[in-house]
Amino acid sequence: MNTSPAQTTKFADKREALIASASGLLNEHGIRGTTLSAVAEGVGLVKNSVTYYFRRKEDLAAACYLRSIALYNRLTDEAMAQTGLPARLGALLRAHAELQASVEQGRHAPVTRFHDLRALRGEHMVPVYAAYEDMFRRLRRLLNDDEATADRSAANARTHIVLGVVNAQRVWLLRHEPERFGAVADSMLGLLLRGLMAPGARWQAEGCEARWQLGSADLSPSAAFLRTATQLINEQGYRGASVNRIAERLNMTKGGFYYHNETKDDLVACCFDQTFAIVRQALAQAEQMEACGWERLSAVVRALVLFQITPDGSPLLQWSAVPALPDAAERSRIRQALGRIGERLASLVVGGMVDGSVRPLDPMQAAQLAMVGINAAAELQRFVPGTTPQAAVELYVRPLLMGLE
Repeated sequence: MNTSPAQTTKFADKREALIASASGLLNEHGIRGTTLSAVAEGVGLVKNSVTYYFRRKEDLAAACYLRSIALYNRLTDEAMAQTGLPARLGALLRAHAELQASVEQGRHAPVTRFHDLRALRGEHMVPVYAAYEDMFRRLRRLLNDDEATADRSAANARTHIVLGVVNAQRVWLLRHEPERFGAVADSMLGLLLRGLMAPGARWQAEGCEARWQLGSADLSPSAAFLRTATQLINEQGYRGASVNRIAERLNMTKGGFYYHNETKDDLVACCFDQTFAIVRQALAQAEQMEACGWERLSAVVRALVLFQITPDGSPLLQWSAVPALPDAAERSRIRQALGRIGERLASLVVGGMVDGSVRPLDPMQAAQLAMVGINAAAELQRFVPGTTPQAAVELYVRPLLMGLE
C-alpha cells in the first residue's frame, strides 16, 4: 500500500513532536530517568503509540542526540562564512545564544544536551559517537584559519575548551534575561579571545600549587569505590556505570559492593562530595596565598586540571552527571554546592580586579569559564591523547585563562 504525502507529513510531524518531548525529559532526567510513557504524555499519546515511531527508548534518545548534533553543525557551518577567528567564534556563540533564547521563550523546542551521551549502549553508540566526533572536527576547523598547518594537539585542546563552553551555555546564560543572551554571548567571546589577565600581570606555567596536597591518601575499600565509580561515570555515564561494572573493575562480587555501599545512588552522592572536597581544598589553599587575584585563580585552575591527569591523581566527577541523579533533593543539594564553588571562584576574580591583575569583566562569567575548564579536563586525554602535565598547562590551561587569540 502506498503512503500518501499527507500521511508521510503526519508521521514526520509526530516524530518531531516526540523528539521535542523527549529532549526536555532527557535534559532533566537523563536516559535512565526518561520513560516512553512520559514522552507519550507530552504529546497526548499512549506509550504503545510511541513504539510505532521508536521501538525502544534508546532509539528515541539516539534520534534526539543526532538532531542536536545536526543543529550544532548547521550553526557551525553558518558561522564559517565569517572571516577571521573573532568573527567566526562570535557568530557561533551568538547563534547558540539566540537558539537558547528561543527555547526559553517557547519559540523553539528544547535541544538535547550531551551530558548523558555516554549512557548510550548497543547499536546506537557507533553512529552517535561518530557524529559527535565529526561535530568536534567541524568546530576545530572553525577555530583554525589553516587547519592543515595547525598543531593538532593544540587545536584539539582549544576546540575542547570552546565545545565545553557551548555545551554549558545554559548555565552561563540563564543568569540573565533572554533578551540579553546575545550581549552575554559577546561578553563570553571577549573572555575566550582575550582571557582574564590584565596588562602588566604575567603568566606562570607553575606556581606554589605544585606543593599543594589535594585529595587524600586513603587506601580503604570505601576510597577505592569512590575513585572507581568516579572514573566509570565519567567514562560511561551514570547509567553505564552499573554496580556490576564497578564491582568488576575492583575485582569483587556484586554482593561485595553492597557490603560497602547501600545503593549506587548513595555512592554517586559520595563521589560528588569527594569532588567538591578536593575543589574546596584547592580554593582554600589559593585563598591563603600571598599573591594577586590572577595568580590565585590561575593556581586553582592549574592544580585542579593537573590533579585529574597526573598518574597519582584521579578525575573529578563531571558535573554533567547531576541531571541523571534520580532524587530531586539530591540534585538540588549538588547544584547548590556548585553554585557556592562558583561564588568562591568569582571572589578570586573580584580580588584580581581590585588589585589590578585581572581586567574588568563579569566575575561570575569568568568563574563559570574556569569551572567549565576544570570540569572538561576529565576528558582531556580523550581529545588530546598522551597529554603530559606540562602540555596540559601550555595547551589547555593557558588558552583557557589567557585567551585563544
